[in-house]
Amino acid sequence: MKLKDGSNKFRAAMVMEDNKEEEIYGILVNDEKAPVVTSNLEKLTDKDNIIRVTGDEFTIKGTVVDNTFGYKLSINGNEVVSTISRMGIIMSMEDKAFEKRDFTHNTKLDKEETALEVVAEDSFGNKVIKNYKIVKEKKQS
Repeated sequence: MKLKDGSNKFRAAMVMEDNKEEEIYGILVNDEKAPVVTSNLEKLTDKDNIIRVTGDEFTIKGTVVDNTFGYKLSINGNEVVSTISRMGIIMSMEDKAFEKRDFTHNTKLDKEETALEVVAEDSFGNKVIKNYKIVKEKKQS
């Protein structure tokens, strides 16, 4: 059976021990797509893949969305968004764990260069990793 990405309904017939046939219905979920992350980082990155700033703090703003049962987004290992329950599963599509979420994250810039790693992973293990470098430049007088 070829599964489409997302929810797939199915029906199956079974023969029980007493030779009676029973039908069951269910849903199989197939997910081969990683979450999609968009942020202000893409717009601010220059041709050398560097974000140049003059402040001591940088705010990352964006959205993350997935197509099935939940995801989490972290920046430099700090969880920023999670739609995955504590048990690691989503109980039903009504949980709307796949919907788009906005996020904001502040990063302190203690050094001249700061590496940023943005990771979004869904409950099926599909992952997207984006790496950025922020360079803190001196303010011009």
